[in-house]
Amino acid sequence: MIYRILLAFFAPVYNQDVAADWDKMGTVIWKNGRLGIDRTKPVVYYFFSHAYIQQLPVLQINYVFWNSGRLGELTPWYERGDMDGLTLRVTLDRSGIPVVVDMMNNCGCSHVFIPNRNGVQQVKAVDMGLDPVTPADLPDGFPSRRLSVRINSGWHQAQHIDLFKEAEKQISYNLVPYRELESLPKEDGTFESMFDQRGIGKGTERVEPYFFFPMGIPEVGAMRQRGHHPTALIGRTHFDDPQLFNRFFSW
Repeated sequence: MIYRILLAFFAPVYNQDVAADWDKMGTVIWKNGRLGIDRTKPVVYYFFSHAYIQQLPVLQINYVFWNSGRLGELTPWYERGDMDGLTLRVTLDRSGIPVVVDMMNNCGCSHVFIPNRNGVQQVKAVDMGLDPVTPADLPDGFPSRRLSVRINSGWHQAQHIDLFKEAEKQISYNLVPYRELESLPKEDGTFESMFDQRGIGKGTERVEPYFFFPMGIPEVGAMRQRGHHPTALIGRTHFDDPQLFNRFFSW
C-alpha cells in the first residue's frame, strides 16, 4: 500500500508540445506484427529500483512513457525512427525526501540530473569523461506541489522543469506496471515482449550505430529495456548503476 501512495504522490505532470500524433503518449501494443501506440489510452509505466547514497540504500520511483516515434523537423535525421519516450526517476533519501530527479530518453541518451541542493553538496568532475549534466535544481515547493516537465515536439527532449500550475486543458494518464511491456498481448492471443533478448526494443533501430559503433554500445539510439541503458559514449556509465549518485555527487 505504501508503494502505491508514493507512486501516486510523486507522479509528474507532462507538459507535452503536440504537433502531430507521434507526440501523444499512449499504451504500447502489438498491431500487425509491429509495435505501436494506442493513443486513446494514455499510460505511464512504472517500476521501483534502488541505489546507494553514501553507504545507505535508497528507493527510486521510475516513470516511463512512450510515443509512436521520434520524428519531426526538429529531430536530427539520424535519430528518427519508430517508438520513442522518456524515463523520469525520483530518488528518495532514507527520510522520504526527494534528493535527485533524473531523466533520460528511452534510448539512454540525454541523461540529465535535477538535484536537491539541500542534500547535494557538490557535483563531482569526471576524469577522462563528461561531467554530469545538471541544468537546474529541484524547485522549492516540491514535493508538496507536483513537478511539471516541459517536453518538446518530435525529439521529445525535456526542456524545463518547474512546479505544476493549473492548465485549461488536462488529460489524465493511468499508472501501469512496467512488467506489462515485457509480456504484451498480441492479436492471435499470445504474448510477446516489446524487447528482444538483448534488451533492445523490437523494430526501433536507428542509423546512429553506423556512426558510433567504435564506442562499443550495441544498437546506439534504439529503445531499450530497463537494466539495459548505457548513458555515456565515453567510459562506462549505466542508468541503473546503484553507485551512480555517489560517483557524481558529494552529499
